[in-house]
Amino acid sequence: MKKLVVFMSILIFTQPIISYAGEDDIGICTAEFLKIGQGPRIVAMGGAGVAITDDVNATYWNPAGLIQLELREITAARTTWFENINTNYLGFAQPLPPINKIKRAMGISLTMLNAGGIDGRDNIGNKTAILEVDNLALSLSYALELRKDISCGFNVKTIKQDFGGNKGTGMAVDIGLLTKYTPQTSFGLNIQNLGPKFKTANAKNDLPLTIKLGAGYKPELFGENTLIAIDIEMPKDNDLNFCAGAEYFLTQRLGMRLGYNKQAGYSIGVGFKSTGEGYFEGVEVEVDYAFVSHDDFNNSQRFSFITKF
Repeated sequence: MKKLVVFMSILIFTQPIISYAGEDDIGICTAEFLKIGQGPRIVAMGGAGVAITDDVNATYWNPAGLIQLELREITAARTTWFENINTNYLGFAQPLPPINKIKRAMGISLTMLNAGGIDGRDNIGNKTAILEVDNLALSLSYALELRKDISCGFNVKTIKQDFGGNKGTGMAVDIGLLTKYTPQTSFGLNIQNLGPKFKTANAKNDLPLTIKLGAGYKPELFGENTLIAIDIEMPKDNDLNFCAGAEYFLTQRLGMRLGYNKQAGYSIGVGFKSTGEGYFEGVEVEVDYAFVSHDDFNNSQRFSFITKF
């Protein structure tokens, strides 16, 4: 009960930010690539990852989840989007030696988005030059245990954006909280992209501040093989969003995932884990794939691998 009281107290503290996040007009923010979910596992579950992320991809979904790491982890991921837009993601995370028995972890991640061949147009619709788009975000992460089964985490990001020669730089932070309320139930909070206005040569715009609340549950009826997750997202520049997903491991190595995201649509995915035996002795490898059926755009696909050692 005490864990839930601590968690709810922090939610009350963040309520002014949460209320503010839904009051602005749709589509006013810049650096929108920061909202692209990283890691096919969670994406295949509809993006409902705030309360269940427990690997290197916690650097995106909730940095507090890094506290659950047992080994060093490296990941590389690629997202194939519509209109020749591609995203590449690299991440590293590891547990740190405890201080006064307090668990700690750190991580670093790099997100890169590029798009070529976009037709530039002037103010009356005539074609101009072909625009190139290059975006980059470098994030440093740190997590620590507040008390048993309650952890917090932070990201500090440097952001660069180049949209057809209109360049800008900025900084942002993420603040995450995670609690294991019971062995089967977890709750999470992540405040993403909190920072000053993003400056370019032509303007200053808000970053895509988003507050995410999530819950995860492992039904005892199905043992450790099944996981269900639900998230509610409150973005500064869009309507309230709902995400839900499920994961089921058919065997120790093979997992299936399904999800729904109100803004994106339905998703499905698969994951394969090695057992650290044979050719992979001493090294665990996970390969994940996600397919997202977007309601308003072409479908997208995501691939990644994670190495644990």
